[in-house]
Amino acid sequence: MKTFNEVMEEWKKDGVIDRSDLTAESLKPPILHGKYWAIYEPVRRRLAQLRAERKSLLADATDLLDGAISKETLDKRGWTMPQRKYAKVQYDAVIGEMPDIKKIDGIIAEQETLVAFLEDVIKQINNRNFYVGNAIKWEMFLAGINSV
Repeated sequence: MKTFNEVMEEWKKDGVIDRSDLTAESLKPPILHGKYWAIYEPVRRRLAQLRAERKSLLADATDLLDGAISKETLDKRGWTMPQRKYAKVQYDAVIGEMPDIKKIDGIIAEQETLVAFLEDVIKQINNRNFYVGNAIKWEMFLAGINSV
């Protein structure tokens, strides 16, 4: 899966409209749409998986603080039982400081940024023929041609 920086670098190249060959540019949107949709879809699915994983992690962390966690889950997560009891009102703060939660939250934030960027790229690709059409009209105007 590509990183945000890799996708951004690709878009810097692909997003440029070559004003010297507007006809070729008008044919690019379907190709670019396919390319960026193929990047977007696995990233979007991965984000959904991460959110589900976080939800499971939160449930296990709550069980840990409640003292209701199974030995298997404790071993699987690599956790130990807390040395003290926490009031339920403290759970959010305690869970928010757990390294596993911080790690997945960081990954989710990165994934959300990539998803938002790709959604924007796909919108720009969808509007590309509009931009190319305006560039053609501008060239016609400069050449003194009123309409086709």
